[in-house]
Amino acid sequence: MRSLVLCVVALALAVAGCIDVRSGPGAPIQPFESVAATDWRIVAVGERVPTAPLEPLELRFELAESRVNGSTGVNRFFGTFERSGESLRFRPLAMTRRAGPPEAMELETALVGAFEAVRGWRATPTELALLDASGGVLVRCERATP
Repeated sequence: MRSLVLCVVALALAVAGCIDVRSGPGAPIQPFESVAATDWRIVAVGERVPTAPLEPLELRFELAESRVNGSTGVNRFFGTFERSGESLRFRPLAMTRRAGPPEAMELETALVGAFEAVRGWRATPTELALLDASGGVLVRCERATP
């Protein structure tokens, strides 16, 4: 009987070790695979909250090809990323080159600068945070609703 209990405990610990969900404040952190399977709406760049962009600010990761794409509110961007565990880094991004109102262009400049500084990520089922090297939130996203 004792060996059966030990086997069940060992199996439970082995399964728990395979799950990429860590505890922390709020909801559990999601594995990156769930981040990549989701369309995200950018709701803040640092302390800036987008107001009346020309287009919704969007972000999407394509895991199989390590690609990222989305919208800055004025222009579309696309490129690749590198990820290892909780580390995340955008490679140089390509963008369309439309002009927009000064406020929208300032937000776009801040967003592109934030993407260049991204070194990590954290996600719950409804929120994604792109982090700098010290863990500070650079970009905050919410799950996009269809």
